[in-house]
Amino acid sequence: MVFKTIIFIILAYLIGSMMSGYWIGKYLYHKDIRDLGSGNVGTTNAFRTLGVAPGILVMFLDILKGVVATLLPVFLALQQLIHYSSEFLRFLATVFQFLCIFMEAKQSQHRLE
Repeated sequence: MVFKTIIFIILAYLIGSMMSGYWIGKYLYHKDIRDLGSGNVGTTNAFRTLGVAPGILVMFLDILKGVVATLLPVFLALQQLIHYSSEFLRFLATVFQFLCIFMEAKQSQHRLE
């Protein structure tokens, strides 16, 4: 059970670290979204700087990230954590997006100071 919980937390961290706005801006539009608009990597800045279609894609991927993180105990068959999954996983996804390992130190408004 402890091993599965540790795996669960690591996967939740990796899911929360995925910044879809940054990746879509960088790889599809060759723009660093952190240097444009508000400098945030979220949906609103993606709408403002990249356009409506990429903004919708970023919003969809961010929602999907939360859904996958919330359903992680079901996927990993952690029956003891399923009861707490919605609160705990939303909390982890929110916290872990500020501690992203997939981006360089320059994280605009997602800095913990």
